[in-house]
Amino acid sequence: RPYNFWQWPAQKPYWSFLLYFTLTTLALHLLFGSSQLFIDMVGYLALGVEATLPIPQVLSNQRSRSCAGFRLSLLASWLLGDVMKMLYFLSAEHVGMQFKLCAGVQFTLDAYLGLQFWMFGGGGGGEGVEEAIRRREVEMVERGEMRLS
Repeated sequence: RPYNFWQWPAQKPYWSFLLYFTLTTLALHLLFGSSQLFIDMVGYLALGVEATLPIPQVLSNQRSRSCAGFRLSLLASWLLGDVMKMLYFLSAEHVGMQFKLCAGVQFTLDAYLGLQFWMFGGGGGGEGVEEAIRRREVEMVERGEMRLS
């Protein structure tokens, strides 16, 4: 992962980060919560994060040319949820364009995940999911991206 993002060496730094993040967002809310600009910025940030959630999975699948460990049931639920969300957003008049655009981005990424699942196969080219996960973990340890505990 770039800059070892979200790779915690132990649980304590993770919980510390969550505590500081929560306190920071609470303080920002208390200071700027009545500002429409602040509310809009938080909303756009939240929409952007939600719309781009599938990107790490897409990149991982593309890099390994495999969908090992990625379940078809998860993909189906994402696609079904995105279709329902897009139908609602497109049919409702009161929904802002930002919601429609983010739903479209998310659906496009999920559809590409579906294409990867079809191209690479769901089980990692015939190997079992557990074996594929172990193989990927060994590769990550060899590249220094992960440590065994």
